[in-house]
Amino acid sequence: MRKTDGSPPVLLGTGNGLGLSPDHKFVLTAPQQSPAQLFMTPLGAGQSRQITNDPLDHRTALFLPDGKHVAFFAMDSGHSTRWYVQSLEGGRPQPLTPEGYDDALSIASPDGKYILVGGPDGKVCLYPLDGG
Repeated sequence: MRKTDGSPPVLLGTGNGLGLSPDHKFVLTAPQQSPAQLFMTPLGAGQSRQITNDPLDHRTALFLPDGKHVAFFAMDSGHSTRWYVQSLEGGRPQPLTPEGYDDALSIASPDGKYILVGGPDGKVCLYPLDGG
């Protein structure tokens, strides 16, 4: 991370940075290993916290506007890719899309009700985050 005042960058950790929390206090990270799990890494003092613990291979992720959930794109062994939603407090990830979706144009609506994802046919799809 680098401040805009020209000061040198600060190493936050290893792996890939995937998304910034709505309060700008954390970044979602995933180590470069398989299966990659998701971590919340603080932008200030503190320790990283693992937020997923499953057999999925996490490819990309984003914090949802409520600051309490993440949406992530992952693949389960023997299955195709899809989007999932999970609470930051833990629990099991819940599938959001059918298999075969991609991570193109992944963004949550500002009100936290929808996520925009790439469909298997190349079209862009709007999925409600509360199911349906």
